[in-house]
Amino acid sequence: MPPIGQANTVQGELLRAIEKLRDEAQRNANVNFWESHKLLAKFTRDTLIGSGIFDKSEIAQIKTGTKKLMNATMPYTDDDIYDYLTDQVCRFYLAHDKPIKHEQNPQILC
Repeated sequence: MPPIGQANTVQGELLRAIEKLRDEAQRNANVNFWESHKLLAKFTRDTLIGSGIFDKSEIAQIKTGTKKLMNATMPYTDDDIYDYLTDQVCRFYLAHDKPIKHEQNPQILC
């Protein structure tokens, strides 16, 4: 992950997205939650689901988890969803161990 800004690879951006969401919820109680945070959760959801490596049950968990992280008024502060999504990013990496170029989204400002 870069020290600031979006990652150059999809793998790195997935990790950055989860940690940005975790940090905002746990450290700030979503006080600074912007549309960019929703976009990070959607990027995570869509990238993992679109990879084709998860079964129906896992896809449902990914959808449920990322939906909880998109609620600006109810910060999700437990680690379970963040840890689960990070585990799925690791599985994504194992299936795609060569760097995948990340096209930066100018709408994501965090």
